[in-house]
Amino acid sequence: IATMTAGVVLMVFGEVEFKLGGFFLDISPAFFSGFRWALTQILLLRNPATSNPFSSIFFLTPVMFVTLISLAIPVEGVSALWEGLKTLTNEWGVVMTPLFLLFPGCIAFCMTASEFALLQRTSVVTLSIAGIFKEVVTISAAALVFGDKLTLINFFGLITTISAIVAYNYIKITKMREKAQQVAHGRHGDSSPSSPTSNSGLDSEGDDDSA
Repeated sequence: IATMTAGVVLMVFGEVEFKLGGFFLDISPAFFSGFRWALTQILLLRNPATSNPFSSIFFLTPVMFVTLISLAIPVEGVSALWEGLKTLTNEWGVVMTPLFLLFPGCIAFCMTASEFALLQRTSVVTLSIAGIFKEVVTISAAALVFGDKLTLINFFGLITTISAIVAYNYIKITKMREKAQQVAHGRHGDSSPSSPTSNSGLDSEGDDDSA
């Protein structure tokens, strides 16, 4: 993880100006995002009512909706939201407008369900590393598609980050396989036939009864 962090720093190395306020504005949501995922993992693993991703979404979505709508109405304004809906309806029609609104919602629902399923099976660190991989893809796409210039240091940071992600996943998968093998061997040992000593004891008892 330390190597991955160093690679991310090298990927964005060379910014012209550093603002402390902007740094805290960027690092604060990263902290609260990790804190949110940690609390979500506790719900998934320790609360029977939210023991699977879809039940968690069922209980958390109303709270998310109330929070977002209470922020959207004062910031955006009801009139602006209504005008935007009217503009979208006039441009695409009554049938396509709901589809345009539902399609990103369905994608967000599938993404949230997959994130919750990942949290249930792995850890917050794995999800955070997936977020770092998203940044790697974003920077790579910016360089390949939009022609952003990457210096040699940025390119070295990109390679370092990808290598660290691959190494982490390899270690994680290896440990998961070893744990699965241990569990399988433990179950096999519990279900194995009785020992020869116990079998001979049973045979001797049977002989005594027949006698």
